[in-house]
Amino acid sequence: SAQDLSDTYVLTRNPDNKDQYLLDGAWQDFEKSTATLHVKLWGPFALKVKRPVLRSAHGPVIEAPTGTYAIRYAGMGEIRQLEQYYRLNKSTGLDSFLSAMSLNALPSINYIFADKDGNVGFIHNAQYPARDDAWDWSGDLPGDRSDLIWDGYRDWADVPKLINPASGFVFNANNTPYSATDGPDNLAPDDFPQSMGLQTNQTNRALRIMELTDGTGTMDRDRLLSIKFDTAYAEGSEAQQVVDAVLAHDWSDEPDLAEAAAFLA
Repeated sequence: SAQDLSDTYVLTRNPDNKDQYLLDGAWQDFEKSTATLHVKLWGPFALKVKRPVLRSAHGPVIEAPTGTYAIRYAGMGEIRQLEQYYRLNKSTGLDSFLSAMSLNALPSINYIFADKDGNVGFIHNAQYPARDDAWDWSGDLPGDRSDLIWDGYRDWADVPKLINPASGFVFNANNTPYSATDGPDNLAPDDFPQSMGLQTNQTNRALRIMELTDGTGTMDRDRLLSIKFDTAYAEGSEAQQVVDAVLAHDWSDEPDLAEAAAFLA
């Protein structure tokens, strides 16, 4: 999965007043507003449908058959994205690029970097919530504790980044930050707390890049293009397992699907 940048809180509603929820032993009122939705009927006609919107101290609230939940996520209320993109476009080298990245206004997007001086880098960029490292954030959280409502984000210095690895090669294919180069300099899981929720899975593209590079060979234009336009599946990848299952199936009674499966052979 990708970075874990959101949290779900299970709220306890007041049985005597559905407009309240429990927080730190006291009932709190939901913030209430109304959303107007325009439901298209036909031609120029639309129906205005009004729906109540609730918010708690955690964030927006979802009322579901299984209970009431609040969501807190990276990027809530963030409006500085255009400023950071502007600064990135104006950067002229590694220092100004990292300075622009340090604004940390982009909730979640990886970056790779190269400049005319030969600097390269990979940044597993995100607004990482400033969570309590002692708590397990992988599941639903109790909504009645204000100490579990994180406020703000980790410092830019904590964001996983790999600058100028020995091989001179970095890649971004929606991969884990623990595999972003083909040399010995990959980041280590032990260097980051579990509360950051860093990505651990690998995509087929990332696995194929690892198969096609060795950390020592020269990356000339032809080799780069061959990797760029590679269409194979990595050995042992989830994608390869799906392909193997399709090819192993007997499609003799379904000629159209048999023809489609043949493209995977």
